[in-house]
Amino acid sequence: SFRFESHVHKKMKISENGVASIYISLAMQKEFSLSTEDASAAISHLDSIKGSLIWIAFIECADGSVRVRLRSRFITVNSLAEKYRGGGHACASGATVYSPEEMQELLNEADAVVKEYKENNRKDTLYLTEIPLKYGNYHMDINLPDKDWFNYPSFITLEQYINLLNRIENIIRL
Repeated sequence: SFRFESHVHKKMKISENGVASIYISLAMQKEFSLSTEDASAAISHLDSIKGSLIWIAFIECADGSVRVRLRSRFITVNSLAEKYRGGGHACASGATVYSPEEMQELLNEADAVVKEYKENNRKDTLYLTEIPLKYGNYHMDINLPDKDWFNYPSFITLEQYINLLNRIENIIRL
């Protein structure tokens, strides 16, 4: 529901390096009439937070465990999930933690992964969210070589940005 999504956005936290996270307690699940599966879907409400490269939902379970959902656009998170009794796909994984201390450890490790990623990949790159919309609200399909829409990273080099602008200019002139 929109009410729950709004609540998630109000309660989420963002770490120093860009990990968006939310803790969904049993009380919150009751307040919004959510099953554990519905609560797990909250991860999708964090996927478009500007500057967030990893997002994590912690869902409290009745048995005292905390179900963890980890997502990223392009940073591998399954190795992090494996450290916490989980696994999954490279950019979409799950895990389980059993204490607030473990939750904090996982968040700290995720934050360190993002920091390292930024240090090693930020040189001479622009994140697509930082690129000004030079041509207003034009909608067009641009074929990006050797990439499909799902796997294309949300950052590009300055050279790629200039090439993209040139391609847009050529399309607009048509």
